[in-house]
Amino acid sequence: MENTVIARLSGGGQSNLSSLTGIGAGFEPFRAAEQRTIKSGFTLAEVLITLGIIGVVAAMTLPALIQKNQETELTTRAKRMYSEVNQAIKLYEAQNGTPGDVRGLFEAQNGVSNSSQLAIDFAKYFSGAKVCKSKNDIGCSKYFYLLEYAVPQVDSSGNLTGRYFSTPKIILKDGVVIGINQSTGCNLLQTTDKKDEYGRPIKDEHGNIQTITWKQACCWLYIDTNGPKRPNKYGMDAFEFNIFPEGMSIAPVKATGSESMKNLLTNGKLKYTNYKVGDKMEF
Repeated sequence: MENTVIARLSGGGQSNLSSLTGIGAGFEPFRAAEQRTIKSGFTLAEVLITLGIIGVVAAMTLPALIQKNQETELTTRAKRMYSEVNQAIKLYEAQNGTPGDVRGLFEAQNGVSNSSQLAIDFAKYFSGAKVCKSKNDIGCSKYFYLLEYAVPQVDSSGNLTGRYFSTPKIILKDGVVIGINQSTGCNLLQTTDKKDEYGRPIKDEHGNIQTITWKQACCWLYIDTNGPKRPNKYGMDAFEFNIFPEGMSIAPVKATGSESMKNLLTNGKLKYTNYKVGDKMEF
């Protein structure tokens, strides 16, 4: 900021200034008073303090903004993926005249599962899709990677773990990756160990592992909405779905994103818990 002070000379005008030239050195006070500039600004210390405050505020707010933007993008992609896969299934039903029945596409033939062939057959209902039967196929190795669970899961040693994304895959043009695991038959009864929220087997009072019986899906879809890009985590960019004879449904497994997907479809919010694979879980 500049403040300019102008000294007013009696008599005004250039003629009076000219008449003073004969005064010699006595004119200098008038010249100094004629125009004086006063400058004001910030000191170096004030600038450094201000920059420090800006840095602290940025460090506090930027991570939250980045996470919010990421979740907005992931939410949009998950909704689009859910619609896209359902449309492909409806297209199959329409072309084959089997509304409400997808067994002709997804059910194993003669009780023999063939996930690679199913991936090839299902890919026909997506425009420009590519099939990766294994990581050894040309250009496919990057689509086989580890997915973290939506909530912490432990292995037999108590270490936090994930699931390797190993099944045959369909790669869509928009980057969505659909992993396919075909069962040996639709609605067959299966018995497995009953597990707690961390994936540990539940035992009865005698120390025996409890079991549960459930109906087997025709196949399971493990879908990553943005492919190999991070975060590669169920409940954020990855979700599991069941395919039964009547169509697709959310797999009722919290660890593979069931609560997150249900939450997303009802109120638009993802639901998950952050953890680090390999860390020890303390109980």
